[in-house]
Amino acid sequence: MKARFRVEIFWAWYDAWIGAYWNKDKRILYICPLIFVVTAIHFPKKLTTKTD
Repeated sequence: MKARFRVEIFWAWYDAWIGAYWNKDKRILYICPLIFVVTAIHFPKKLTTKTD
């Protein structure tokens, strides 16, 4: 099973900043290239493999 990431772009009136933020717990990278315009990249949870 392949893990895929998801990208979304949205406008948020409350996000008046420019830059990037990594949410470590949710594994989401927020990139704000313009004020109020946010790109969120959702990374899949780490896949673990079982070893015998």
